[in-house]
Amino acid sequence: MRPIKEKAIARAKGLTRYFDGRPCKYGHVAEHMVSGGACLECVRLRSASPRVRKKHAKWQKTKKGRAWIERMNIASCARAPEKSKIGLTSWASMQQRCFNPKNTKFHLYGARGITVCERWQGTNGSKNFLADMGSRPSLKHSIDRFPDNDGDYEPKNCRWATSKQQNSHLRQRAA
Repeated sequence: MRPIKEKAIARAKGLTRYFDGRPCKYGHVAEHMVSGGACLECVRLRSASPRVRKKHAKWQKTKKGRAWIERMNIASCARAPEKSKIGLTSWASMQQRCFNPKNTKFHLYGARGITVCERWQGTNGSKNFLADMGSRPSLKHSIDRFPDNDGDYEPKNCRWATSKQQNSHLRQRAA
């Protein structure tokens, strides 16, 4: 029997999973669930022992803890392109810049004391972020701290802006 490569065909035949041969966001080439489209390898890892999850974790331990970062990485890997469209990648990058000392941009954000408001942190932080900011207008937009470029990431100090808009209010660097 040949593998089912399309979700619609698998659903029509009453199957619970299908294999399309494409890797998920984390590089797994595995079957996907018909309901939701999650990669079966990621589902398995999500329910695995802490030792296995630790091996699969993408980022190192931060102030917010490894378990929280793992949930953000593994959950819903099949919908990764949609995360970029609505702004969840911006939210995750913002968290990393402010809280992960191993992030290459940490010296420009977290080390300078720039942080993320409590509402946008933790388990429901991404949902609250989208509720406050709305979805990303286009892939040309990214999160911008405006009007106070030295202020924290919080609803009253953030907007979606293009690179041209962001370049109009760069911080002054010491000579």
